[in-house]
Amino acid sequence: MLPEQVKVPVPDDRINAAERLAEALDRDQVLWLSGYLAGLASRDADRQKATAPAAAFPATILFGTQTGNSRRIAESLLARLDRMPGARSISMADYRFADLTREKQLIVVVSTHGEGDPPDAAEPFFRRLLSTRAPELGALRYAVLALGDSSYEHYCKAGQDLDRRLEQLGAERIRPLVECDIDFQDAAGEWMEALVSALDFESEETNVVAITPRRAENRTAPERPVSARVLETQSVTGRGTKSPTFHLELELADDTLAYQPGDALGVWPENPPQIIAGVLDAAGLAPDDPVVIDGESKALEAALARDRELTQLTLGDLKRYAESTGQPALEEFLAGLTPGERAEVLRTWQWEDVLRRFPSTTDAQRLVDGMAPLRPRLYSIASSPEAAPGEVHLTIARVAYELAGQNRHGAASNHLESLPPGETVRVYLEPNPAFRLPADGGPLIMIGAGTGIAPYRAFVEHWIALGLKPESWLIFGHRHFRTDFLYQAEWLNHLKAGRLTRMDAAFSRDAGGPRYVQDVVNAQASELARWVERGAHVYVCGSIAMGKGVEEALAQALGGLDALKDAGRLHRDVY
Repeated sequence: MLPEQVKVPVPDDRINAAERLAEALDRDQVLWLSGYLAGLASRDADRQKATAPAAAFPATILFGTQTGNSRRIAESLLARLDRMPGARSISMADYRFADLTREKQLIVVVSTHGEGDPPDAAEPFFRRLLSTRAPELGALRYAVLALGDSSYEHYCKAGQDLDRRLEQLGAERIRPLVECDIDFQDAAGEWMEALVSALDFESEETNVVAITPRRAENRTAPERPVSARVLETQSVTGRGTKSPTFHLELELADDTLAYQPGDALGVWPENPPQIIAGVLDAAGLAPDDPVVIDGESKALEAALARDRELTQLTLGDLKRYAESTGQPALEEFLAGLTPGERAEVLRTWQWEDVLRRFPSTTDAQRLVDGMAPLRPRLYSIASSPEAAPGEVHLTIARVAYELAGQNRHGAASNHLESLPPGETVRVYLEPNPAFRLPADGGPLIMIGAGTGIAPYRAFVEHWIALGLKPESWLIFGHRHFRTDFLYQAEWLNHLKAGRLTRMDAAFSRDAGGPRYVQDVVNAQASELARWVERGAHVYVCGSIAMGKGVEEALAQALGGLDALKDAGRLHRDVY
């Protein structure tokens, strides 16, 4: 018992229960529980701030993000509104829908995820806004910036849907909808500049608390990467596989990259020599042709290696090339594509293919000027900082395919696989708060295919390191049992030792016909429903097509997914 003179706002019976619980736990478990309770208190305090009553909101920047880009734009825009008292930036996940009728100026930055879907954390907001429960918004002025990827068929659809719905509800546009591709920086900057000049800065003082997104102790960003040293690269697929995949272990120089299981690592790659050679040959240019990049003079080969995107195309890239080189044939080709055909071209073509199919006499400088800057790649982290302190592990599928009889290779995967121990890469952390272990320590069902296994490896490592043993069910899928069962020995050891409660696997190319993870979900529908009834969180990680099939199977097994989503117990990381 506590000394009698100590006054605490907790009844004696609760204190006694807490003491009994503490006696049943070891030191590490007590420490973990104290941190968990502190996190709950911090979260509740943040929610109270986020929902503080106010007469009106002069401007709210509302963002919906899956990979952090929308959040970063919102933060940058908020910094430009320093002359507007009460302006705030808030995630759709934390936004109180009832505040919508009190908004004066709503600025929305939202990405499109999967097959035209909003980000996972933004889905409840979208559902209410698109429903018949949405209020009339005749007093609202708004603007929408939509982020997307033109290599997907439903490009910027989430932003389009939101922009159209706000108009239907009577709101007035401040600026027209702007759609940004994956090279969004310039377009987003121009949008912000035009928007700020159109906003109403004359607003009465309010008691609104300006809310900025809470950040973890991460001190990195795409523009502020840190160096990581390669420790080991090891294949995790068997000989003869058609899906070669490797495990990469990196050593971090310091603690600036404080990640949690579920987060992603951004990696700045270099274009491999064979990709550069193909572009130079197709363009008819020499490796030592001089070019200027951001005011620095360098050889064309070096610029193509470290400064320009050669393997991922956007619709903007093709349009700029057609305009700068006078290519009516390319413009006609693009105009004749359906959205699905356009997405397929952008997914499979590289700059070498464009230059060979629509050749021009462009010079080196004009070539690099028309190319997008090199972009980082995101990989789900496959390790726990508790189990592997000072390290971060990745599970990477090597991209290689054939297009029109020619071999094509992915830039980042081939570059990273070629690095020997001791070499360094530039990395940064991309937090993924929507894909965390259950805060309540409850059951979890982990569904993934291919490299979608990565975060689940991190999950299991983490709870083992903390001495925890939640009920856990892994459903994993790939092509072949013999060659593609990633981390097979680890999973079997966890299962045997009781660190993993249950495991089911599906291999789509083995004898007996195709079997996918969604087939396991269908076959185990009753048991899955029982786990969910007991409070299980469901995780889905892997390709967009896989994720869609799994969600359809889950919806059938559970009689719908809205309740699971509203409870924050469905977590998706699809790509």
